[in-house]
Amino acid sequence: MELIGRRQQQFWGVKKPVWVDTDNPINLYLTIPELRSVINRRALMMAGGVPKLIDSDGNEVENHPWVYDLIAKPNPTQSWSDVIYSLSVNDGLFNNSFAYCPKRSFDYRNLIVPLPSSKVKIVLTGRLLDQLNEGGLYNGFEFHYNSQKFEKIELDDMVYLNTPDGIDLVNPANRIQTLKYPLSNIHAQYHKRNVLLENMSAIGVLSSRQSDMGGALPMTPEEKQQIQNDWISRNRDQIVITESDVQWTPMSYPTK
Repeated sequence: MELIGRRQQQFWGVKKPVWVDTDNPINLYLTIPELRSVINRRALMMAGGVPKLIDSDGNEVENHPWVYDLIAKPNPTQSWSDVIYSLSVNDGLFNNSFAYCPKRSFDYRNLIVPLPSSKVKIVLTGRLLDQLNEGGLYNGFEFHYNSQKFEKIELDDMVYLNTPDGIDLVNPANRIQTLKYPLSNIHAQYHKRNVLLENMSAIGVLSSRQSDMGGALPMTPEEKQQIQNDWISRNRDQIVITESDVQWTPMSYPTK
């Protein structure tokens, strides 16, 4: 009885929840289709806009020595809409987006490459108050190819966009942090469904329906063992076949 009590306590006792790592939103983006569809939808809407150059008076500038050339060919592999799409995905995941856009001679720029926000480190000056320009906040940026190799990028050579979170002034926390609990539950449901499909199928109890005038008749130990062996040895697309009169009582949780 003591052993049975411990087993019941282990099964029905309080268990600790498992939460996904929201500090690694790229992994969640790649593994949770619901999250990816929302991020991609927003990015598609942003990428569908028509770029226009507007001067300080609100008038459209139809000719510029290099801006429209940059829009027509921002980098060797992407169109302008691809660049905006990439920036929007990074902003959706990190609240930050970065693009390398080096300044050439005579303030000419002919290249813009969106960078993964997870590989960019913001180098701060340490001074936040009484600053009148970006140079008072940032010393520059570091793009990390891997854990050993990184490249410094000057402030003037980086396009840095962020969506403020209302708390952090220069490096807002990613909005995926607020989705920690629902994303964890979605992630757990996919794992649970996979276990059910691949290994366990439905979860429930097969119980005897035999009875006589005195009430229900239990299965014999031989009948129980036969059904158990059949259940364990079958493939997931096979059904249990038995001559015993049994009924099925599901015990699974509706994950939908």
